[in-house]
Amino acid sequence: MVNNIYVDIDGVLRLLDVKCFGKPAKYWHQKNDKMQSLIEIVNENLNVLLEAEPTEYLPYFNTWPKLTLLTSQLEAWKPYTEAWLKAHLTVPYTITYTLDANDKLDHLEKGDYVIDDSPMFSNFKQVILVHKKYNKKAEAPLRIHNSFELSILLGMLKRKKKEIR
Repeated sequence: MVNNIYVDIDGVLRLLDVKCFGKPAKYWHQKNDKMQSLIEIVNENLNVLLEAEPTEYLPYFNTWPKLTLLTSQLEAWKPYTEAWLKAHLTVPYTITYTLDANDKLDHLEKGDYVIDDSPMFSNFKQVILVHKKYNKKAEAPLRIHNSFELSILLGMLKRKKKEIR
């Protein structure tokens, strides 16, 4: 049973790691040559949030009737992220901001799922994990590698009589 599908932004819709490091991050807490984390790089130049390219998943999500976004963003990032979304999403959307990955889980009810790339969830039962090098060790039962797999998985979940637990 599927009630709501929530979608994360960075790593699912926006390639923030590629903009910050010049290539996909290998590690969740990756640093650049100046020993700056992704958060430090962005905080130094918030325009990075506007300039980051969309992921391969964005065209797929732009076919949905509506998106419900569930994301962790620093307060200073929010207007830049919202401007990026307005420039790239062609469908209506709503945004709920959370503190971290586990706060996202607290927003989910029975039958809800979040599409996310974070390896930091305390459990992945309601997470559809977008595969990245930095989350390859996460023990997620629902992992996707591309939008085709996501489409197939969502179709299977919607047809399934009982929730995956």
